[in-house]
Amino acid sequence: MLACGLVDLICDLPEDVSDSALHDPPIGCISDYNNDRDSIKTTMIDAHVCERCQRLLAEYRIDKDALDAVNQVLHFVSSQTQAYAKEVFRFVIDQQIEPDEDLYVEYKGKTTGKPEDKIPKEALEYAVAFLNCEGGKILWGIRHPDHVVDGVKLNRKKRDLLQQRISGNLHQILPPISSTDYRFRTYPVRSLDGTPIRDLLVLELSVAPGDPTCLYNSANGSVWVKTPGGTQSLNDDQISSELRKRSLKRLDRFGI
Repeated sequence: MLACGLVDLICDLPEDVSDSALHDPPIGCISDYNNDRDSIKTTMIDAHVCERCQRLLAEYRIDKDALDAVNQVLHFVSSQTQAYAKEVFRFVIDQQIEPDEDLYVEYKGKTTGKPEDKIPKEALEYAVAFLNCEGGKILWGIRHPDHVVDGVKLNRKKRDLLQQRISGNLHQILPPISSTDYRFRTYPVRSLDGTPIRDLLVLELSVAPGDPTCLYNSANGSVWVKTPGGTQSLNDDQISSELRKRSLKRLDRFGI
């Protein structure tokens, strides 16, 4: 925050220009978009001014001495937090993570083929399954069954495409859900010294519990429920049984 303040004092960037420079997910640059503690820690551990932002500041005639002063602050922050890299970051390559898988947490390892094609389909299946149970989250880039971080390889273009496809798939769920019912996030995978590994990510989809009186399904009518080992696709008889159970819950809700 101090480094950003120094830049603002010496270099009056227009708001639209400043917004265009934001990095999401964070890369350690002063232009990172930070909305929680994890992203703030990510920025601190690798604190710097990226080349793109240096060029942008140069266009607005930032003084070299001022930029050097900013870099000194950032170097101090980074050097003091590097020692805590393993504790600070959630996802370090080849390191085991907690907690174990259960009904609410699912891990998926490296995705073969094109992850931007496969993961949105899995996201739809798990979102429906979580909605039909008690909510939960799935993480891609965590090797099964030993829960070791191996990451998913995605460049910026593929990452944007994947996010668009996931959002499109989830907005086709019936009954419709709100964008506040789920959250998709990406986390950089780091080496042991805290350095981010280029284009290697862990992806997380969190889904809130659905209405227990509703049975959620995909646009083509497929229905899944969450099981301890993954998901289960329901056949017609099972769907009918679930609909009856949920209808009774609806009647109970209204005291009928």
